[in-house]
Amino acid sequence: MLERIEEAYKTLVNEDQREYYDKNVLNLKRDKTFYKKESKKDIKILKEKQKDRSIRINGKVLKNIRELKGTTLEEISKKTKIGLSYLKAIEEDNYKVFPAEIFMKGFLKTYAKYLGLDPEEIVRNYTYTASQ
Repeated sequence: MLERIEEAYKTLVNEDQREYYDKNVLNLKRDKTFYKKESKKDIKILKEKQKDRSIRINGKVLKNIRELKGTTLEEISKKTKIGLSYLKAIEEDNYKVFPAEIFMKGFLKTYAKYLGLDPEEIVRNYTYTASQ
């Protein structure tokens, strides 16, 4: 669900993707004069604001997403070859079980990818939460 919302948002804010969506998916013709063309400075400001609005991800959020998708940790462990104890540690925000942060990030990327989430976005936001 989170991935679909993020994808929709990114489509709407990216002029080229929005034009493709309007034209090919909705069969609409856009009046380009209606949409303001952002300068590079405006785009930089928008990107900074978007970073500030990033969703903070923690283990509880990931667990909820996993449960909504109807999958178990055992299933993920079997398919990804990540130990069950590490998957539980991710969902419990228990960072101390990982030998190094790089292991946590690698497992988290694989876990996010399995759930159909953007691995880079999840790692960035989860790591941010973990370091707070």
